[in-house]
Formats: sequence, C-alpha cells, structure tokens
Amino acid sequence: MNDLTINDRQKLLMKTLIGLQAVEIVWDINAFYFNTQLASFKLECLEAVPLGSNYAYDEIFYCDFSECNTRIRFENGDKNFWYKIISSDCVIHKIDFISVIELFPENKVIPIESANNHEQGLNKSTLGLILQTNKGFVPAFLLPSNHGFTWQPKFDFYSKDEVDQLLVDNIMYYEVMSLTGEKGVTNV
Repeated sequence: MNDLTINDRQKLLMKTLIGLQAVEIVWDINAFYFNTQLASFKLECLEAVPLGSNYAYDEIFYCDFSECNTRIRFENGDKNFWYKIISSDCVIHKIDFISVIELFPENKVIPIESANNHEQGLNKSTLGLILQTNKGFVPAFLLPSNHGFTWQPKFDFYSKDEVDQLLVDNIMYYEVMSLTGEKGVTNV
C-alpha cells in the first residue's frame, strides 16, 4: 500500500498549534496557512503517481503539513493574491485529520475495512484536517481526486453539524482520527 498519510513528524508540528493564542488561519487555493507569533505552518495539497496506476498521467492528491522557512505575512484585500484570511485571532483546541483509501486503476475511494481484500493498487492518503477553534470548525480538506481546496461552499467557520454533513455529502468512505490516535467518525 502506498502511504500518503500525515506522519509522526507532521503530527508533532500540528500539536504546536493547539492552545496558542491568536493563530491566523489563511486559505489559499492549494494550501491552508497557520501563522503564530513566531512561525508559519502550511497544510499543502500535493500530488503523486498512485500505486496501481496504468497511466503516467494518473495523479492522487493528498495533504502534507510543514513549517515554512520564514513567517509569512498576509493582508486582506491584496489584489495580487487569491488567499482569504479566515481568522487572525483564533485559538485551536483540537485537530483531527481525514484519511481515505483510493484504489487504482479504478480511481475510486473504497471502504476502509475492505482494503484488506485488495492486494494491489491501494493508496492511503490524508485529505486534510478538521480544526476545532474557539470560533467554530474549519474544514481544511480536499475532495478525493481534486487538486486544491476550491470546492468548499464557504471559507469561514462551520458548525460541527455542517462539517459532518460536508464529509457525508462529499467523501463516501473516510476515517477521522485525532492527533492522539483516537478514531473518530468512520464512514464505511
């Protein structure tokens, strides 16, 4: 199985965001940025050739979390950029990540528990994060087979019920895990 999930190093970086005051959350088409007083972090949409692909141009999209080399400054209304500042002063209480298993060459998301029935062409990937803040929830995740975060109906805070509905409506089979390793919702 090709593993394109959030790794332990990335989880440790994410944990540094929890509980910090005045975290700035910025949406950009292919990334979410998280600014603290000292550093900028990035949840980025990346692509890879999937295991089981029959074609050189097949792509699988997944998210990677990293610390930026320098702290990035954002200004609302900057006509040179497409980003939107969702918040400049929120506190992140919890971070969950969303994983799926995609089967190639069929290019489809399959139920998590049925992955053992397939011998090849499986790609486990992290599609993004669900952030719980003092102002609401931020669904920072991709759709399977979709490069970028442009599908979301609004780039703002959501209620828990709205995030749950987005998952059910847009991703057929998924698993939500907390940074501590606890399984949350699994839609199989």
